[in-house]
Amino acid sequence: MFVQKATALVFRRPKTAPQLLAFEWKGNPQNRLELPGGTVYLGEPVKAGVVRELWEESGLKDLKLIQKLGTYSYYKPKLKKTVERHFFMFKGPKTLPDTWEHKVKGKGGDRGMKACYRWLNAEEALLLDWEYHAYLTPQALPNFFTPEKLLGLTNGSISLMPHTFLWQEAFEAERRLLLGSVAKHVLDIQHIGSTAIPTIPAKPIIDICIAVKSLKKAKALILPLEAMGYRHRGENGIPGRHYFVKEQGEKRTHHLHVFEETNPKWAAHLHFRDTLRKNPELAQEYGRLKLRLWRNLKNDRGAYTAGKDVFFQKYFKKEVIG
Repeated sequence: MFVQKATALVFRRPKTAPQLLAFEWKGNPQNRLELPGGTVYLGEPVKAGVVRELWEESGLKDLKLIQKLGTYSYYKPKLKKTVERHFFMFKGPKTLPDTWEHKVKGKGGDRGMKACYRWLNAEEALLLDWEYHAYLTPQALPNFFTPEKLLGLTNGSISLMPHTFLWQEAFEAERRLLLGSVAKHVLDIQHIGSTAIPTIPAKPIIDICIAVKSLKKAKALILPLEAMGYRHRGENGIPGRHYFVKEQGEKRTHHLHVFEETNPKWAAHLHFRDTLRKNPELAQEYGRLKLRLWRNLKNDRGAYTAGKDVFFQKYFKKEVIG
């Protein structure tokens, strides 16, 4: 058994970057952010269904349909059915308001409920419920998830971006620069953290780990790394580490961790990355945990980081990963 659903991605482009329309149900404590759309009637063309649902749920009609993005199927335990969700992109006029409420029309179970609409930028898009993430990707929406949005984060803030091949390219480019500057002082350079794990969302900051023979001799890295734009932050709370950050303007783009090759944290970072690369289901569990924490904790970065401890304690030695 399966149910067909049609979802509308409505974009507008004000003076700044494109924005995506989303809503929350008024008075709903679940903190669930959704896209307009719903169930397609039996025998109803999917394209007609998304136009009807868009009007019923938002009051919008006669919007320009840009294209169908695709279809994503998944099993929903509560329904005990497979959902076949069709995604369509629409262009909204610049004259649409920034926020509005709409009382749902139609014959569905949400008839009479009030939807509260607002616009999301790329940094907020993954706050949407995971059911809508299939086409919230740089590949499907390159004009929304632009390269400048996919690398760099203002210090102290949290924003998760969908996985992009640009992160691996950014690491490789930085690795070449590092080798040109500090090769004689290092044993190995590795891409670590969530940006190194395919399919899962991540903060758009490239984490790099360098192995050295001796931490004392690693002090020779400080001056050449500073010349590359890195700031040395000492151990920064983790004994046995040299920690560096690189920024472009107000955005932090790279974290650099330097450990002795014999330090358990070096092996632990690689083990964590490789385990999630080899186990997509475990990676998805971690990715959804991160999304849930971000959705609930907003920009409380300390609470967000602490919330991931449950995952580390369950599957890894959290005190070693650190």
